[in-house]
Amino acid sequence: MAQRKTLGIVGGTLIAGAMTFVAAVPAQATASEPRPTKRANAEITIGMVKSGQAELQRGDKGKAVSTVQKKLTKVGIITPVTGYYDKTTALNVARFNEKFRGFEFNEDQDFTKFSWLKLRKESKTKIPRICKKKKAALCISKQQKVVRYYKKGKLVSALDARFGSADFRTRNGNFKIFRKVKDDYSTLYKTPMPWSMYFSGGQAVHYSFYFPKDGYNGASHGCVNIRDKKGIKKMWKQVKIGTFAKVY
Repeated sequence: MAQRKTLGIVGGTLIAGAMTFVAAVPAQATASEPRPTKRANAEITIGMVKSGQAELQRGDKGKAVSTVQKKLTKVGIITPVTGYYDKTTALNVARFNEKFRGFEFNEDQDFTKFSWLKLRKESKTKIPRICKKKKAALCISKQQKVVRYYKKGKLVSALDARFGSADFRTRNGNFKIFRKVKDDYSTLYKTPMPWSMYFSGGQAVHYSFYFPKDGYNGASHGCVNIRDKKGIKKMWKQVKIGTFAKVY
């Protein structure tokens, strides 16, 4: 599937225009190609997904679904391990496909061979040990595009995040939350910054009104943008001044 991107400026914010996907016309099936599995006759296994014989979809049950649910949580998309591909799992797969595979928001809720290859790779990424050794910590991964909140070594919550553009990079390093503002506003960029938690100069973790609209096609001016309004509000209330924060 080919992809094209364009760049533009919206409201002073650098964005990459929506991806255009050009689907190839499927070739006629041959005798050597694996036949699609009849969903009513057999449980879909990870082996089937790996080989491209089948995809996991809403309504599926079994060990393959449990495996996917566990690995989604490992990449910061917290998913209850039920073994049932329910609405929550489908929406979380869509979040994964958007974040790591370039789809638009909620565009693809099915788990395919290509989803598995990417999920298996990303789930092997190690979380810095220091995040789990602190009494409380915000562990902010640019690669996995997520802000994790740990308390006494246990994962409390994880929120999808986006970061600064090439011209406004989000700083890496070990920091501490030194300021919190419920209803903040950037006079420099004329942008609301509700539920802000400052960790380095003017850079903060905060809710972004643009993130839900632009998705990962947009970028911040260096701050860590959060899309989930309820999630960041809850995290903001939990995180205290002085909490350790690592951006990597």
